[in-house]
Amino acid sequence: MASELVAVVLLIALFVAMVVGVVSYNRKRDTCPKCGEASKPDIPREIVRDPDDGFTELVICKACGHKWRRMPKIDSGGG
Repeated sequence: MASELVAVVLLIALFVAMVVGVVSYNRKRDTCPKCGEASKPDIPREIVRDPDDGFTELVICKACGHKWRRMPKIDSGGG
């Protein structure tokens, strides 16, 4: 009985850690490297296929107007 409880607590802790990791990664993607504004940046229609990094998006900070290429999204991999 105690070992089942430990296993359930461990699984819940791993799930929470996974959710926190994905949320923090997505927050870092949306943070301006110049001013640190964490709001959703403007995304122009320009999406470039980089052979080394995959798809990258040019984004513009709403607060300071700084432009940067955003890190790729976390995806399921696919084929």
